[in-house]
Amino acid sequence: MYDGHGALGDKVSQMVCQTVTEKVSKALGASPPDADPTAFLKEAFESTDDMLKKDKSIDAELSGTTAVAMVYRLYKDNKSTAWVAWVGDSRAVWSGKATNLVGKAKDLSHDHKPDTEKEEQRIKKAGGFVSPPEVEWGGPARVWLDKEMTLPGLAMARSIGDHLVKSVGVIAKPDVEKYEFDEDEDGFIVLASDGVWEFIESQKAIDLCNKFLPKGATEAVTKLIETSAAKWRQEEGDYRDDITAILLRTGKRLFE
Repeated sequence: MYDGHGALGDKVSQMVCQTVTEKVSKALGASPPDADPTAFLKEAFESTDDMLKKDKSIDAELSGTTAVAMVYRLYKDNKSTAWVAWVGDSRAVWSGKATNLVGKAKDLSHDHKPDTEKEEQRIKKAGGFVSPPEVEWGGPARVWLDKEMTLPGLAMARSIGDHLVKSVGVIAKPDVEKYEFDEDEDGFIVLASDGVWEFIESQKAIDLCNKFLPKGATEAVTKLIETSAAKWRQEEGDYRDDITAILLRTGKRLFE
């Protein structure tokens, strides 16, 4: 799930989506069936960022993309495993039976916001500047090259692309987390861009998907996207952010 931003965000996200998928698939294909893909995901994100910087057909100085990618592996011992890798503020959320999570949301990723302690420390150490969220109009915290805050005002601390601010601590290195699911989890995972999460909290998204999931995964994720679009119309009028979402069933429901 890739959410481009900037003038060439569409080209960046398309290139990154294709390249990361190819790199991870190739690495997995050349490895034992039970190989841990953590290193493959990290290498794919960072090497794709390097490729993008060298690609003269896409100017990614002021354009980039967030990313949340998942390798989901089925095992024969009633366990499935997911490795979630992400940069930026696209998010993965799960709901299932484990640890009494029936109908409850569990974030599988955490947003890389510039004003979170770990991210802000890295950016400031590299010479960058972070402005706090705008209380009056609800704008996000942003990364700047200079203390006058003229460029670029990036609303995330990690991304692929955005090479203008790579020198001040904005990195393409993903966080990667591993999760295990029982075969009978009867749950699902939602991966979505921040256009979904801007006005819908993780739990509200899970509640909405659960309501329509009996009609199928496509129906559930379509309702999530439509509800997100309606929230943007209500709050922002004609303007709205990119809205993209994927829903994957876990356990036995994967095959329904």
